[in-house]
Amino acid sequence: MNLAIVGCGDVGFYVARLAWLNRKIRLVACVDPDPERAAYVAKKSGCRTTYRNLDELLEVHGAAGTATNAPAAPAAAPDTDSITPASIRGLDAVYLGVPHDLHLPLVRQATEAGLAVLCEKPLAHTLEDAAEIARICESGAKIGINYQYRYDHAIYSLTEAVQNGTLGDIRYIRCNVPWCRTADYFGDGGWHAQQKRAGGGTLITQGSHLLDIALLCAGGTVTHASGQSFTEVFTATDVDDLFFGFLETSTGVKIQICSSMVAYPEQPVSIEVYGTRGTVTYLGPEKSRLVCSGVKVRRRKHPVRFYHALGRSIEGFRRWVSGDDEYACPAPEALKVMTAVDMLYKSAG
Repeated sequence: MNLAIVGCGDVGFYVARLAWLNRKIRLVACVDPDPERAAYVAKKSGCRTTYRNLDELLEVHGAAGTATNAPAAPAAAPDTDSITPASIRGLDAVYLGVPHDLHLPLVRQATEAGLAVLCEKPLAHTLEDAAEIARICESGAKIGINYQYRYDHAIYSLTEAVQNGTLGDIRYIRCNVPWCRTADYFGDGGWHAQQKRAGGGTLITQGSHLLDIALLCAGGTVTHASGQSFTEVFTATDVDDLFFGFLETSTGVKIQICSSMVAYPEQPVSIEVYGTRGTVTYLGPEKSRLVCSGVKVRRRKHPVRFYHALGRSIEGFRRWVSGDDEYACPAPEALKVMTAVDMLYKSAG
C-alpha cells in the first residue's frame, strides 16, 4: 500500500515511523503546512518527498496507478519485496492527523480522489460532520478511524471475554483517564484550545478512546447521558480539562467516565467491567494488562500481528485497503462514540 502522511504532529510522526517499519507499506510523502516539520518527519521515516497541503499532493499523485512525476524510492525504506512495481506508481491511501475541524473537508477531498483514508480520532469536531463522514462510506469509500485501543492485546482479550459470556451479563462499566497535560499541549491559542476547532477537550480527545471500548462491551445504543465539564487549570482555553460523565445504554448497562488532563502524576487509564459472574479491569495503554476478580480471562493476542497497538491499527487498515480483512473501526462504527460524546457535552452545556 502506498501511503501519505497528512499532518506531521506528534501522532503523525509515530504513524509515519510505524508505517516505515511495515514491509507492506511504502511511505510516499509527508504533508504539513510547516515545511520544517514535514521534512523532519520525512527524514525520520525514510521518505524524501514533502508537500504543504493535500492539494499539492494530489496534483502529483492520483489513486494507485495514476501518479505522474512520482518521487524516487526512500533512501532508508524497509524491505519492499512485497510491493509490486504497478502499485508504486500512485497513491492508495492517506493518513489524516489534522485538526478535528479539517477531518470532513479533507476526508471528502481524499475520497473523491479515489483514496482510502485512515483518519485520526475523533471522527470530527461536531456530530453533524461526523455523520456526513459516515455517509460518505455508503458510496463504498473506505474510511477508518484510528481508535487504536481496539488493537491492544489486553483490550482484545477483554472484549472477547465479554462477547463469549465469560463475565456473564454486564451490569456497569467505569472508565478513568488520569492524564496530565502542560501548557505546551495547547500552544499559544492553538487549535486544541478552541472549542470551535477541537469540538471539546479531554472528553473528545482522550476519554473517547475508553468510551469507544466501553460501548463495544455494553452493546446497544446510548439512551441517556449526563455530564459535567470543568476547566480546572487551563483557564485560557475554552475546552474542558476535566470531565465527569454518565451514560446508560439500551441494553441496560451503565457507564461512568472521568477524563482528565490535570491529574498529577499521570497514571495508567483503566476500564472496569462489572458482570454477573465477575469483574475485569484493564490497565494501560503502556504495558497493558488485565486484572481479574471472580473470573479467569485467557490473555489472547490480537490476530493482526505487529509492534504496538498503533502499528497493528495501521496494518489492520492496510489489510482492509488490500481487501484481505475488515478494519476494526470504520467511520460508521466510530459514529457511535461520537454520538455519546455529543450527548455528554450537550448535557454539560
